[in-house]
Amino acid sequence: MIQLDEVEIQFSAEYLTDKDDNRFISRTLYDKDTGAVFSDCEYLNLTLWTYGDKPLGIKRIKIDRTHQTVSIIITSKILLELYPKLITKETIKTALQNLNKLGYISFNPDLVIYLSTVSYFDLTRDVFLSGPTEDYLRDLRILGTTHNYRIKNHKSGYRIVFRGTFQWT
Repeated sequence: MIQLDEVEIQFSAEYLTDKDDNRFISRTLYDKDTGAVFSDCEYLNLTLWTYGDKPLGIKRIKIDRTHQTVSIIITSKILLELYPKLITKETIKTALQNLNKLGYISFNPDLVIYLSTVSYFDLTRDVFLSGPTEDYLRDLRILGTTHNYRIKNHKSGYRIVFRGTFQWT
């Protein structure tokens, strides 16, 4: 079973049923030559909270008005007491229900699970290596597979974060 520590989920903005306008900031980017809008987005303003007061488990909520999409990045901390189970096919509904309960945005979790795309995920898996980690990472780089993952330093060594897409169903 796939266990995710962090996930980016994208879905159509038409599935968004409500939004707390006071919590979002708008950013519009224009082409300097033509003046045409090429990006028009709203972001959950995470600067409203102090460090220890940020909404648990939310890394980003972005509403793209240009492409009519919603993108959320959540971590398994959104699961609260279920946090050790991480985000899985079995816990994703609870994660989305908990996000709804915070009141920043509202949507139908079942619909989002069925019709969303996961575009980024941090796959949590313990891998025991017989040699130095750097040797394995060097081999991955030599094979030219760096476009699907990135390597992040982690307290216990390295973490490999994958980019890709899949759907929950």
